[in-house]
Amino acid sequence: MSGHLGDLSPTQEAALRNFRKAVADVLKPDHDDRYLLRWLRARDFNLNKAEQMLRAHVEWRKQFGTDDVMTWPESPEVLRKYYPGGFTGYDREGRPVAIIPFGSCDLKGLLNSVSIDDVMRHVVRQFEDVEEDIKRQCKKLDKPIETITYIFDFDGFALSTLASRAVIDYLATLMCTFEDNYPERLHRAYVVNAPRYFPLFWKIIRPFLSDLTARKLAL
Repeated sequence: MSGHLGDLSPTQEAALRNFRKAVADVLKPDHDDRYLLRWLRARDFNLNKAEQMLRAHVEWRKQFGTDDVMTWPESPEVLRKYYPGGFTGYDREGRPVAIIPFGSCDLKGLLNSVSIDDVMRHVVRQFEDVEEDIKRQCKKLDKPIETITYIFDFDGFALSTLASRAVIDYLATLMCTFEDNYPERLHRAYVVNAPRYFPLFWKIIRPFLSDLTARKLAL
């Protein structure tokens, strides 16, 4: 069984019922079964681990101020102007699609201009925007849309980027934030124009990704 709504084993159905009871104190009205199943799938339906993950997420939202994202100050101009990519449309199934021209972005330059926290607030704002977009798509298409398609373009990527401690720290923070707080949101990540040294880049970021996420990468 896939662990998605409508395709649950008896054991998974029981886990869903018990999970809802266990985290009832932190749930919001729009936290439906599909929402809960994302956390369960991310932890292979281990109830205790899924609960720990969700509660950590709730605490992160409080500490980071994510629920107040609409009131945040505008991102620094350098990020609005030079941070790569964004959501550009939808695939045939109605999933949001993001194209990230990663190779043409001067991450070292950006991180010399602003802090990692500045960049992460900019990125989280984007994540939260697409969360709202997914809700709109579900209503518009009258069907569940749960995932996002990413296309990472590495054309122009410089090997020297990987020598920057600030860049590596940022990538680690980005990967962990996405993994820990937006579970099961990735449909597929396509990498295009990968340089011959892409395996080195992959070796650096792979430890920050779950096996579930890593399997969704397509070269």
